[in-house]
Amino acid sequence: MAFYHSEYTPTRLPSVGTYQRDVAKFVKLFPRIHQYQSWDEANRGNVAHAFSSPSAAGAAMYYQALIRVCKRCTVIGLDVLDQSNISPTLTYISEFKREIGHLRTVMPSIWGLHDYSDVNRFESWRTRELSKALGSQVWLTETGGIVQFGAAFPNTHGSGLARAAKVIKYTFGVAASVPQIKRLYIYDWTGGINSTRFDAGLTDSHHRPRAGYVVVCRQLHAAKCNIKVSSH
Repeated sequence: MAFYHSEYTPTRLPSVGTYQRDVAKFVKLFPRIHQYQSWDEANRGNVAHAFSSPSAAGAAMYYQALIRVCKRCTVIGLDVLDQSNISPTLTYISEFKREIGHLRTVMPSIWGLHDYSDVNRFESWRTRELSKALGSQVWLTETGGIVQFGAAFPNTHGSGLARAAKVIKYTFGVAASVPQIKRLYIYDWTGGINSTRFDAGLTDSHHRPRAGYVVVCRQLHAAKCNIKVSSH
């Protein structure tokens, strides 16, 4: 479970006190959830975006607040998005770690990474550099093959479906080649329609399996999957 900006006030960040109080309510309401990340893609502020993102110091304080209210939970320390220029993110990670030291709280043992930029260009250097900077165990808390995302990744005549399947296969290979990476979470399950801005679904909008679904099936079961694939 990852926390993110408010649906009602997406450009305003909560105070640490408000964050801790609201997160505590959530943890109490859902006692069966034991794995959390304090803020989804905390470094989004380094990317042109409409939503507010915490500073590195703010992200550290949110992390501290979360571990205070969920002492028995597995808490991912920092969750970052890769991007073409990773220098700002490397600085962000360094500042986060420094702030954790100032707060005298426990240094995270698990870190989160979304490596869309890397794998969808069939590259791995961002994943490797960011994993090295994060240190210890890394979970790919979001990754996957993009079927459609603006002009950079069009789905012209269904071409995005085949590309996304190749990306997913490549992603499994990258994850296996980086010893720090212990988990891989594919985003997401259900895809959109032609006008959907971001589509990385393993199935189409009618829940019919796409080629990427077959790749995941074969990876998990190491066997041929006899599935009729949607071309929509």
